[in-house]
This record gives sequence, structure tokens and C-alpha cells, in this order.
Amino acid sequence: MVLAFVFTACLAGLLYALVRELRGSSQACLVAIVILTQPLLVGTGISQYPDVPEACYFLASAGMLLLYLRSRERSLAVLAGLIAGLGAWAKNEGAVFAAICLFLWAVLSWHERSLAIRDFIFGAAAPLAVLGLFKVFLAPPTGQFSDQHALLVALLDPARYLIVFREVGHLILCATPAAAVGARYIVPPFSCVWLF
Repeated sequence: MVLAFVFTACLAGLLYALVRELRGSSQACLVAIVILTQPLLVGTGISQYPDVPEACYFLASAGMLLLYLRSRERSLAVLAGLIAGLGAWAKNEGAVFAAICLFLWAVLSWHERSLAIRDFIFGAAAPLAVLGLFKVFLAPPTGQFSDQHALLVALLDPARYLIVFREVGHLILCATPAAAVGARYIVPPFSCVWLF
């Protein structure tokens, strides 16, 4: 129960610190109050679902990217990689997030002709190595990857894609205007998680 409280408070604290750094303390206080008054977040945190720690890792890694874009400090890229790797350790969806972050850092490195991707990979290497060793030597095979033929059949089934894209479209079209704008840019990259 204490760990659930720590991660819920950490999510609000991370959001407060990030908004304070980017926009100022008055907007940061407002954002922290809004997020802490959301019954879904508090209920999920109290129920000890792993989604709240995963959200902390997602927010922290994305925040490190935003701060890197402001200051170009290499340590922020290393920290973003470390946090994305920890997110991959927390839940399977974190591996998809780490892959998306790797792609974003690669595009950023190519665009700026810098070695930011190297720093990101350096940070992500340790948690991803531990995760790989755990998956290979200790973890029992999961239903997700144990039967390769069933996985291939599921990935080639067009009905699955139709269901996912219909739900994503419904989410975008039926949301409030502010949520629809956010969903238009956030949901499609992460909709590939729903395919599995």
C-alpha cells in the first residue's frame, strides 16, 4: 500500500516538476491539483495496478526528452534511456514505449547530427540487459510468444486491425475537443499495443 501511494504521489510530483520547469510554478500547481483530484488515478494507484508505475516511467522519460530539447545535456538522454528501460521492465507495454522512444531519439539524432541516440542506448542498456536475461533464463514462456504460429495468425488477421482502428477512431471522434486533440497525437502510436 505504501508503494502504491509513493508511485501515485511520484506521478503528481513528476508532472509538477516538469510543468514548473517548462511553464512556471502557478501552472505546475494547477496541473498537480488537477491530476490528484482524478478519481481514476487515485483508484488505480490504491488498487496497486502496475499502470501507475508505468505511467511514472512514461512521464519521466518523455519529460527527459523535453528537457533535453531545451538544454541539450547528454545526461538527460542517458537518464531518459534508463527510465525507458525501467518502464520495459515494469510491464510488457513498456517495451513498446522503449522502442518508440528509441525511434524518437534516432530521428532527433539524425535531424541534429548528434550522438544523442548513443547516450539513450547507453542509459537503456543495463535495464534492458537485465530484462533480456530474466526473460531468457528465469521467466516462464508466456502465451504471447510461446506459440509462434498462433501469433502469426493473429497478426495477419484483418478483423483484429479493424477492431483496433474502429475503437481508436471512436475514441478520437467521440471525445471532448481537448481530449480529441490529445488523442489524435498520442493514441495512434500506442494503438499497436492493443494488437497483442
